[in-house]
Amino acid sequence: MNYLNETELESAIREVIKRSVVDPEFRTYAMKNGNAAIAKASGKSVPNATTINFVSNHGSKAKMFVLPNPAGSADLLSEEALEQVAGGCTATSCGTSA
Repeated sequence: MNYLNETELESAIREVIKRSVVDPEFRTYAMKNGNAAIAKASGKSVPNATTINFVSNHGSKAKMFVLPNPAGSADLLSEEALEQVAGGCTATSCGTSA
């Protein structure tokens, strides 16, 4: 089976969202089975341990928002790695000594 990588999954989610705005049947389909909607939009499957849920906020007084990952999550760069990516330097990488 051919699974989506993270970048492809993000792209497929955007495609499902775009399609659900103009296609009411597909919108209902996505809300009933997010993984199937992703597969239909992308031609690939969602990785096994991942479940996608689409929720409509339309007409509801209760609104749902997804919070970002908490600070310190494993997928975040360390302060040192962030400095290197941002073009910062440390005493040893700039050729100076402390």
